[in-house]
Amino acid sequence: MDDFDSVSSTVDESLLLLSSSSSGLDPVPAGRRKLLLLDLAAAQARYPEAVAPGRTAHAALRVVDDAGLRSEVSNVASFAAEDLLPPSAVGDLSAVVSGSAVWISFSAASDDGDDGGASSSSYELRFSSSLPASLPPEAFFAAASSSLDESDLVWGSLEDPHGDTVVVAANVTAFPIGVGVVSMSVVATDDSGNSGPASAVASVSVPDVYPPSPVDDLAGTFDREAGGEMRIGFTAPGDDFRAGTRERCCCCCCCCCCCCWCCCWCCCSSCCCSSCYSCYCCWCCCWCCC
Repeated sequence: MDDFDSVSSTVDESLLLLSSSSSGLDPVPAGRRKLLLLDLAAAQARYPEAVAPGRTAHAALRVVDDAGLRSEVSNVASFAAEDLLPPSAVGDLSAVVSGSAVWISFSAASDDGDDGGASSSSYELRFSSSLPASLPPEAFFAAASSSLDESDLVWGSLEDPHGDTVVVAANVTAFPIGVGVVSMSVVATDDSGNSGPASAVASVSVPDVYPPSPVDDLAGTFDREAGGEMRIGFTAPGDDFRAGTRERCCCCCCCCCCCCWCCCWCCCSSCCCSSCYSCYCCWCCCWCCC
C-alpha cells in the first residue's frame, strides 16, 4: 500500500472496544495472534467517508518497535461497513388545527447524525393527552403509548416522506376525544433500522368534533282525568358518543287544554330536573323529567 502515509483516518485507543481487547494497541509476544475490536459506530462518526455505511472499507497496519523503527505496510484487509449511525433529532416540530385536521410539520432529520446528508427513511410520531409536555423528550417518547398510523393521515406520509420539510395532516378523530391538549414527539429511523433521539415535545389543542349520542327511547303519556298531566321521559345520552355522561340536554314538551285552547311549553336544559309548569286558567300541568 504505497499511499499508507497519506491516509488520515487512523485507529487509536479511543476507537477500540477495550473491554474486549484489554491490551489495545500494546505489543504482544511474537507469534501470538492479536485481535482488535473496532468501535464501528465511533469510527463512522469520526471518519464518515472512510467507513461509510454500505461501502467497502479497507485497513492496513505497520509495526513499530521500541527504537521507533517501522516495518513494511501489511496486506490490506477489506470489510463491508454496516450503518450504525442514527439519524439526527427533529428540532422544530409544530402542530396546528385547521378545520377537522391537525397539521404537523418538521424539518427532515439527517441520516447518520448531524453530518449526514440524506434524509431519514421514516418517522414515528407518538402522542399523549395525559403526559406533561415538560417531560424530557426521551422520557416523553418512551412513556407515550399512542402513535399515528398512516391510516390516520389525510395528507402526507410518515413512512415515505419527501423533501427537506415533512408535512402531514391527521384527522382529529385520530386523537383521544374530549381531552383538549395533546402533546407529541417524533423519532426518525433510517433504512438500517437505526433510530435517532426524540424531538422536542410540541402541543396542540384538539377541538371536540364528536356530537352527543341521540335519544332513542323518548316516550310520553297524557292523562286528561288527572288534570291534563303529561309526562315525557328518556334515557340521558352521552356526549362524544359515550353513554351516561351527558353534559347538556334540552327537552321541550307541549301540553294543550282543548277546552280553552291554551298551550304550556316546558324547556329543560339542566342535567337533572323535575319541573312543573301550570296554566291556572285551564288547570293544565306540564311535567318535564330528564
